[in-house]
Amino acid sequence: MQRWSNRGRRLALAVSASGAALLAAAGVAAAQERGADVLGEVVVTATKQSDTVNRVPLSITAVTQAGIDQQGVKTIQDLARTVPALSISTSNTPNGANISIRGVYSTIGAATTAIYLDDVNLQRRTTAGTFSGSGVIFPQLYDLERVEVLRGPQGTLYGGSAQGGAVRFITTTPSLTRYSALARGELSSTKDGGTNYEIGAAVGGPLVFDKLGFRASVLLRRDSGYIDHVDQYTGRTIAENTNGDDRSAFRVSLLWRPTDRLSISPAIYVSREHHKDIDSFWENVPATTVPTARFNAAGAASTATNGPVAFTLPGFTYGPYNVFGAYKTGLNCNIGANFAATTAPCYAGSPRTSGLTVANVTAEYDFGPVTGHFTTAFVSDRNKGVNDQSISDNATYQGGTPFLYTFPLFFGKAPYKNERNGVTEELRFATKAGGPLSLVGGAFYSYQRTRARSHDYTNLKDYALALRGVPDTVVFGAPVAADGDVSTRDQKLREEEVAAFGEGSYFVTPKLKLIAGGRLAKSTFKYESILYGSFFGFAVPSADNGGVNVGSQSETSFSPKLGAQYNFSDNDNVYVTAAKGFRVGGVNTGSIRTKCQSTFTALGITDTPREYASDSLWSYEAGAKVRTLGGRAQINASVFYIRWSNVQVNYTLPQPCGFSYTTNAGGAVSKGGDVQAQFKIVGGLSGSVLASYTDAHYTDSLIGPAPTNTVFFLKGSPLPVPKVTYNLGLRYDFALMRRYDAYVRADYQHSGGYQRGFGPGSSSFNIDTYMAQATDYVTARAAVTIDDVEVSVFANNLFNSQDILSRSGGRACSNADCSVTRSVNPVFTDTTFRPRTVGVSVSYRR
Repeated sequence: MQRWSNRGRRLALAVSASGAALLAAAGVAAAQERGADVLGEVVVTATKQSDTVNRVPLSITAVTQAGIDQQGVKTIQDLARTVPALSISTSNTPNGANISIRGVYSTIGAATTAIYLDDVNLQRRTTAGTFSGSGVIFPQLYDLERVEVLRGPQGTLYGGSAQGGAVRFITTTPSLTRYSALARGELSSTKDGGTNYEIGAAVGGPLVFDKLGFRASVLLRRDSGYIDHVDQYTGRTIAENTNGDDRSAFRVSLLWRPTDRLSISPAIYVSREHHKDIDSFWENVPATTVPTARFNAAGAASTATNGPVAFTLPGFTYGPYNVFGAYKTGLNCNIGANFAATTAPCYAGSPRTSGLTVANVTAEYDFGPVTGHFTTAFVSDRNKGVNDQSISDNATYQGGTPFLYTFPLFFGKAPYKNERNGVTEELRFATKAGGPLSLVGGAFYSYQRTRARSHDYTNLKDYALALRGVPDTVVFGAPVAADGDVSTRDQKLREEEVAAFGEGSYFVTPKLKLIAGGRLAKSTFKYESILYGSFFGFAVPSADNGGVNVGSQSETSFSPKLGAQYNFSDNDNVYVTAAKGFRVGGVNTGSIRTKCQSTFTALGITDTPREYASDSLWSYEAGAKVRTLGGRAQINASVFYIRWSNVQVNYTLPQPCGFSYTTNAGGAVSKGGDVQAQFKIVGGLSGSVLASYTDAHYTDSLIGPAPTNTVFFLKGSPLPVPKVTYNLGLRYDFALMRRYDAYVRADYQHSGGYQRGFGPGSSSFNIDTYMAQATDYVTARAAVTIDDVEVSVFANNLFNSQDILSRSGGRACSNADCSVTRSVNPVFTDTTFRPRTVGVSVSYRR
C-alpha cells in the first residue's frame, strides 16, 4: 500500500504541476485553437516505401526530432520510456544496452531487435563472457528526421535480427533547393551532481542548385556524474560525481542528382561516447558475520572426508556500514579491516569508451514504373574499458562476502576490448504509389568480423597463501601469471548472410488490400576462441583442456508474412498480419575440463554441446487506426499473440564446474496489446496516451540432466520485461503577449514491476533481487518561439525519482523458501534514474 500511495502522490503532483502551468499560461494569454499539429501525419518508410504512420498496416511509433527534444529524450534509455512495449536495459555497463520489443528478449547470441541508421543495419551478436564489450552502439539523437520503432517481426524486410521488431534512426536528407540550419545550446544542472551542457549545429543546402546538396551536423554533450565513492569505514568521500560522460557525433552527407532519374548520396557518420564510471550505488550494509573457515592441504574447504585441517581462517564480523544510499558507492580499493587505519582509501573506477563509424553510399534510379535503390556501407564499432573487480572478485572466492580483514589490499581489474568491422549491401526495387499493386523486393548481403578480448588481473598469488594457506598452484591448478592475469579470453567471430526478399500488396477492391511477403536467407557463422589462466586451471590452452575452441554453423531460413488491411476511409482502417521471426544459432565455447570433469562424471556426460540451434516465432497481430471525435483524436491500437519455439537460453552447470553454455529450451509465449492516442481537448490544450501490456512467459521448464536434474527455470516463468507501461502527456499551446507561439507540457511515464530473475525452484533463484519494482518518471518543459529561435526551460525527473532500475546482491537460494543458501552477498548494488536535472535550452531552426 505504501508503494501505491507514493505513486499516487507523484501522479497527483504531476497533474497539479501541469494544471498550475496551464492556469499561469491562461493568465497571460488568450486561449486559441493551437496545437493542431498534435494530429499531424508523420511520413515513415517502415515498409521501404513512403506512407504515413496512420496508414501503415503494422504497429509503429514514429518520434520526430521535435518530439524527442520536447520530452527530454537524450539517450536510448530515455526513448524507451516514451514508446510502448519497448524495453531497454542500461547501456553504461561493459556489455552495453540490451533491447527487446513485445517481450522478445535475449542477452545471448544474435540480436532479437534490428537497429538501423537509415538503410544500414547496426545490430551485432553478443560475445561470450561477463566483460566482452558486446552490445549495439546507438546513434546520437540529434539532427534526425525521426525515429521509427516497428513492433513485431520484421524479418521480411529487415532480416533475422528483427525477430521482435526494429528501431530505425532516420537522418535529415540534404536539400537541393533551399538552405536550412539547426543550432542548439543547452545548459543544465543535476541535483547531487554538477553542470551539464550540449552544443549542436547542423546546416545544409544546395552547392549547385537542383544538382548537388549537402548536410553537415556536429554534436558535443557532457553530462556530469552524480555517484560519489565513499570510504566504508569512515564515510569520507573519496571521489565525487565520478560517473560523468561525454558524447560527440559528426555527420556529413551529400546528394548529387546528375540526371533527373539518378541520385547518389554518400554519407559518413562518426560518434563517440566516454563513460567515466558505472552508475551503480550501494545500499547500507548490515552487520555481517563470516564463520571460521577451515581448509585442507589442497586449499579446499575441509570436510570430514577430504583430509585433516591444514589452515584455519578465524571468523569475523563486518559492519554495519551505514554510509551509503542513493548516489553513494563503496566500490573502492578492497582494504582489509585490520589495515583500514594504515592504508589510504582509493578507487579505480570503471571507465568505458564506445565508438561508431558508418560510411555508406546510396544510389537511386527512376526506371519509370519502378525505382531502384542500392546501398553499400562499411560499419566499424568498438567498445573498450576496464571494470573494477576489487569487490566482486573477492566475493566470488568467499561465498558472496566481498570484504576481508587479514589481507591488506585486494585488487581486481578486468580490461576488455570488442571491435567489429563489416560491410552490408542491399539492392531493391519498388513500384511507385498510385496503382492497385505495390511491390518491393531485392537482395541483401552482409559480412562482419568481430574480435573480443578480455582479461582479469587479480593478486590471487598472495591471496591464496594468506586466506587459504597454500600456494596459488595448489588452489587453482596453474600458477598466477607474473602480471596477475588470471583469465584471458580471446574470441574471433565471422558472420555472413545472403538473402533475397520481397513484399507486396494488392487492392482486390478499392478498400481491401492483401499483403504477402517472404525472405530467403543463408547465414554462416564461424567461431574461434582461446581461454587460459589460473582461473581456468591451465596456463597453456589446447583443444584437449578446453582452451582452444573452433566451430562453424550454416543455416538456410525462410521468413514469410501474410496480412490484410481494410480502409473505411483515408483516416480509418483495420488490419491483420501473421509473420514469422527467425534468429540464427551459434557455437558454444568448450567447457573447462579441469574444473568440470567431476560435474560431468556426476551427470553422466562427457562434454557440453558445441552448437545451439536457431529459434523462431510466429506473431499474429490485429490493429485499428482511427480518426474520431470529429477529427479531434487519432487512436492507433493493436493486439498480438507470439509463440516462440526452440528459445535460445543460457544454462549453468552445477558446482564445482559452474560453466554456462547456450542451449535451446522448449518455448515461450508473449501476448498483449498497445495503444497510442493523440487528441485535442479544447482550445490549445492537447494530450496523448501511449500504453502497452505484455505477458511473456516460458511454456516449458528447462531442467538439466540426471542425476542432479538442476532446474534452470520452471514452466510459466516470466521473461524479464514489464507487463504494463504507459506515458501520459499534456500540452498547452498559446500566444504569449498575443504575439509569440509558446507552449507548456508535462509527461508522466510509468513502467510496472516485473520479475527480472528466475523465481522459487530455479537454480539461479535470488529471493532478494528477482522481483523488480515499478518506476515513475516525470518531465516538464515550457517554451516560447521568437522568429526562428525557441527558448525553453525544462526539468527532467521533475520529482527526483529514485526508483530502482536494477539490483544485485543478496542470497543465492538452493530451495524454494531460501532456507538453504549457496552464497550470501550483503552488499546490494542498485541503479536509478539520473537525479532531477533542470536547465535552459536555446535552439535556432530555419
